Amino acid sequence: MTYSTYVISLSNELVRQKSILTQFNKLNSIFEFEYAVDFRFVDINKVDDFYIKSTCSSLNRNLTKGEIGCSLSHINVYKKLLESNETWAWIVEDDALLERVDIKILDELIQCSEKQGNDVVILGYSKLASDEEKIFYLKEPLKAKSMLECGAILGRPWKNWTCGTVSYLINKNGAKKILDRFESVCNKVETVADDWNFFEKHCSVNILHCRPLLVFENFNAYKSSLEDERAVIAKKSIKWLDSIRVIRGFMRKAIMDIK
Repeated sequence: MTYSTYVISLSNELVRQKSILTQFNKLNSIFEFEYAVDFRFVDINKVDDFYIKSTCSSLNRNLTKGEIGCSLSHINVYKKLLESNETWAWIVEDDALLERVDIKILDELIQCSEKQGNDVVILGYSKLASDEEKIFYLKEPLKAKSMLECGAILGRPWKNWTCGTVSYLINKNGAKKILDRFESVCNKVETVADDWNFFEKHCSVNILHCRPLLVFENFNAYKSSLEDERAVIAKKSIKWLDSIRVIRGFMRKAIMDIK
């Protein structure tokens, strides 16, 4: 099964681009830069022409300029995928860490997804450090659908959420479903690029997650271009909720395993 690889990056992020290029060279893997839609210096009134507020979005607020541009950037990649000869696309953001990636594992994930009819495989989560992944897996368990030869698991969470777009696989079928929805609202963005719950519920995209994760976000070295805008509306994390979320995770896992 063939796939093409796209790295989404703002055109002036030369340091990030050099870093991701070095990582792909180590993998002996070819990719294409997809330069992101950049609304940072565009008047908000003009940006609003690309956006329509939707009650279906998982976010109970308006999108920022950066979020709208990010969504359009991923839309542009989906269009390229549909126009290409490849069946799948591996989409990576320029702050990704690829130390765990093995091309053979990607091939196995795609082959397994083809057999099961999956449209998207999420390979990494935003703002999750590798030393926190084990506790996170307890908070957000998966109902396993497939065990790969490499030992990885493909599974479905209790509920999809806005877990980032640092790296994921998507096939033409999933891309077309999202583009059909996009075109149905006059080519306007309704939600953020990582609103996986929206894409599952309102675009019928079949989404699975890979565990352990293959890709992490280098958020310590690179500040997200969206963070300045999101800082105004972000809520502080409450640490004591971690234990409650772990207990909730155990309960969800038990229920999912019974179903």
